[in-house]
Amino acid sequence: MNRFALTTVLVLILPVPVSAADCEPILEAFRALAARDTYAQIVTMDGSVMEMRVLPDAMYVNADGQWNSMPGGPEMRQQVLAQILPDESALTDCKVVGPETVGDVATTAYDYVIPELEAITAGAGTQRLLIRDEDGLPLVLRSPGTEVVISYDGVVAP
Repeated sequence: MNRFALTTVLVLILPVPVSAADCEPILEAFRALAARDTYAQIVTMDGSVMEMRVLPDAMYVNADGQWNSMPGGPEMRQQVLAQILPDESALTDCKVVGPETVGDVATTAYDYVIPELEAITAGAGTQRLLIRDEDGLPLVLRSPGTEVVISYDGVVAP
């Protein structure tokens, strides 16, 4: 086997080292989301659907057709995020999957694992985050049995 062929085989079979820089766009997208005054999420988990609307001073959650509100502005969300994802080291197995279009919106897909979340929710596994190319905000999050679709326009209290 020539040297080029051997190098090609090794590149294809050996794991690519993951650096903190590989995880940075994921962490930055979550930070940008936590800092937003308003956004909405539709969460589909194992066939059940829940809607959440986040406004500057409250979060509204609709599960089973009933809206409930709870306090929670950007500061609170940033504190929670800092506990779960203090920095890039809280993410593992980060990799750029590549471009993916959602409707007519260009995104870049990233795969990653949050070991702390994996320990709490057995089976969380690898998650995929689609980050909008235009502004770095997360648009879709997928993990086994779960999809979260995030929107930013026209979000109002129920």
